[in-house]
Amino acid sequence: MTVMSGQEAFQILSDQSPDLPVIICTGNPDAREGFRTATGREPSAFVQKPYDFEDFVNTVKQALSKRDQTLALAN
Repeated sequence: MTVMSGQEAFQILSDQSPDLPVIICTGNPDAREGFRTATGREPSAFVQKPYDFEDFVNTVKQALSKRDQTLALAN
């Protein structure tokens, strides 16, 4: 990204909407630890580049399912 890093964007999103599922698409297999170290949080999911459409769709479904389960437990 040209304006900010993915970690910066994730930090802003998670600060403004902590329940928002965020999926990171990256070519770096070590990115998960970098997000945890930089932000103290971990995105809902990661998709390793290159990926195919079916893998991406399944990852989105899983992230939304996790969010729905978390919300159901909170109520």
